[in-house]
Amino acid sequence: MSYYAKNIQFFEANYPLLAQRIKADEDSLIVVQVDNVDKCEGSYLLSNGSSRCFLHSVYSIDHELEWMFQDAEDETDDIVLFGLGSGQALPYIFDRFRSLKKLIVVEPTFSIFKHLLHEIEFSQLIPERALDKVILAVNCPPRIAVDTIIDTVSMGENTCVFFGNHVSYRTIFAEYHREFAERVVDKVRLSKIGIRSMQRHILAMTKNSVLNMTVPAHAMENFIDFFKGKTAIIVSAGPSLEKNIHLLEKAKEKAVIVAVGKTVHILNNRGIRPHFRMGLDSNSLEKAYFDDISDTSVPLFFMNMLYHEIAPQYPGPLVRMISRTDNLGTYIYRQSNLPLILFPIGTSVANAAACALAELQCSNIIFVGQDMCSYNNKIYADGQTADTNNTNLEVYHKKDIYGNEVISPLGYYTIKLTLEDEVRYYQGRVRFVNATEGGLGIEGVENVTLKEVLDSLPAAGDIQAQIETVLQEVPAKDFQLALKKLLPQVKRGLRITGKISKLFSKINDIDLFKDENSKRTAVETLKKIQALDKQLQSVALYKEIVEPELQSLFVAFHGFWDNGLSGSEEEQLNSVRNIITRKMIEVHAYLACLKQNIETIMENKKTCEDEIQTE
Repeated sequence: MSYYAKNIQFFEANYPLLAQRIKADEDSLIVVQVDNVDKCEGSYLLSNGSSRCFLHSVYSIDHELEWMFQDAEDETDDIVLFGLGSGQALPYIFDRFRSLKKLIVVEPTFSIFKHLLHEIEFSQLIPERALDKVILAVNCPPRIAVDTIIDTVSMGENTCVFFGNHVSYRTIFAEYHREFAERVVDKVRLSKIGIRSMQRHILAMTKNSVLNMTVPAHAMENFIDFFKGKTAIIVSAGPSLEKNIHLLEKAKEKAVIVAVGKTVHILNNRGIRPHFRMGLDSNSLEKAYFDDISDTSVPLFFMNMLYHEIAPQYPGPLVRMISRTDNLGTYIYRQSNLPLILFPIGTSVANAAACALAELQCSNIIFVGQDMCSYNNKIYADGQTADTNNTNLEVYHKKDIYGNEVISPLGYYTIKLTLEDEVRYYQGRVRFVNATEGGLGIEGVENVTLKEVLDSLPAAGDIQAQIETVLQEVPAKDFQLALKKLLPQVKRGLRITGKISKLFSKINDIDLFKDENSKRTAVETLKKIQALDKQLQSVALYKEIVEPELQSLFVAFHGFWDNGLSGSEEEQLNSVRNIITRKMIEVHAYLACLKQNIETIMENKKTCEDEIQTE
């Protein structure tokens, strides 16, 4: 049987989708000519019209592999290999990296891969024991290859990921490698920001969510008929807003104006009233943007994570939004049999606004003031600056839509990346337009001036009157009673975590592996803990709210300690103990936070009722 026939058989059995693509003779993403080289087994001459090079060293492939992986730690968890080469890196990797969990091979083109199908036997390169570890991303655009990596490798803080590449691939596929490398760095940073943010804010967001659920508010879902088919303008606070702020009053005749985050404060100072304001930031500093608001006609779209002192003091109508990450709000809405439109929030209020308006079926979404970079250290339209010379601040040096060099702090650059993901997600359903007239731009979104956009739009009628009609149709609603009904489940969860805590103290008082008796005690205790953990899993509130809220932390804990799960008995016991200990600490803290804030609500309500009776 020929190499080709054996390889097709191998891929059909283990990588069926790849086998289908091979047999369908899918075109190569990048065409490369591959020629055999006499007396150089395993190396080939590659050419793409502008570059020529050997696939591997013509002197020593072994030395090339040692050089490629010289900076890799032997305990590496995941490896991303840019370029399959002739496949000889695979046996080297499996032999050296004994703790390897995943190997993702990014092969930019079918040209080399299809040539190798006739030259080598892949079943000899990927042993059966490694099949579940190897992901082959062949002939995929950089964006898809990077998404495969992010979906596959662990992004815990202590995860060791090594990126290796063949020098020849960086030469032949220079443009592909540049885009691939940039996207990988961006996505990995974005993923780790999410975990760190969750650790830093989770209890504050829990408090905000509980307290905000008691505030009477209209439901975002009531506005779907209002927004359907309309054009919405999301006004952000970037420095380029100054170019168009004078057009916003006139723009209200043709589009729904939504001011987000800091823009609320900027427009209020200029005497401009948007149709809606929107807030989600859980930080107490957000309150300053709303302190001077006095008008009662502009509704505030808010998420339950918004700092808890803002919504109760807001003078106008309130509209509650439930995002995909609002597990408490989602659970209560579903228990109350209420209609629910979920949406992702991304990394900023602008990201959330784009998704919410898309889910509300706007036909066009226009970005204004969405620079995502600084000009002369100026980061906001009101003149506030950013210290981009601060060595502790991660920044990107990029070009704006006009080709000018600009600086984008990491937090702002992640907004751009997330917006681009959102634009791709809603492609075909919503038309996005960037009328910022500056800044980094958004991949896949047309850059135009705001005047051009407004000139192309028809009059939208009396938008304010339409909003008032929606507000009058369905009354505002709070969820104090629904929260009160959660309390028995919260207390049950706390009783279980309390029992687990006592059992852990028993383990901590002994040396786990001092002798057979202590080992036996540890094993028996851990079994009891795991049984209690199963009891916790049976609590609906835990499964629907607590576990999803803490999922990012749980992933990180497994990333820190799950290596031992495949080791000796002692290593397994240590890993289980460490993972469950950390999980239970976070679960107990979360449940205690829920209990404290729900009881505070109930006590405040009782006090108010007593005062009313006294009067």
